[in-house]
Amino acid sequence: DPQNTKPSWSTRYHFNRNAPAHFANSLYQYEYTGGAQYISPSTAYSVVTNSGSPSIITINKAVNNASIIRVQTSGIIGETVLVDDGDGTDPTASYNCIGLRLLMTYNTGGGSLTEVVAECGYSFNRRSRLTVVSTGLDTPLWWRSFSFTGIKLINVPNFFLEKIELQAKVGPNGGAGNSVSIERNNVIAIISEH
Repeated sequence: DPQNTKPSWSTRYHFNRNAPAHFANSLYQYEYTGGAQYISPSTAYSVVTNSGSPSIITINKAVNNASIIRVQTSGIIGETVLVDDGDGTDPTASYNCIGLRLLMTYNTGGGSLTEVVAECGYSFNRRSRLTVVSTGLDTPLWWRSFSFTGIKLINVPNFFLEKIELQAKVGPNGGAGNSVSIERNNVIAIISEH
């Protein structure tokens, strides 16, 4: 099927590194399967690093113009610490937020640049932003999965992809002590060259 619309259309051929153009011919992966948790109270994004192993895929590859890069990550939100989730109204609504993103570093000839390819947010607990009643809602949710993906179309010549990294942060909680915990995470990048 030239449109790739049939059920189960994707076969091993589509992922063959020696396949012709328009196929997913480059696959890169980082995986942390250990039990050490990345724990951070930072309100600024920083690289998720478990036991000295940063969640970074180093690619260092020239990518053709009109190619597609798909990035994906998943993992487990572990034993987070929740001291203050705000009261559900502005300006404290963001206290209850965990931010995750996939940051791409690339170069088009004028030095390294970065771009957020995918970003996702999770709550520390079951509380909705508009729920100001905290009874039974303010306990942090532990051991739940996260997953998100992003796609980047390369539309410039001389695109050199350096790396993809998973970063995390917590909402600005005024130093109250909230911290995020991430473990058993991975980062995947698939490049379909034109």
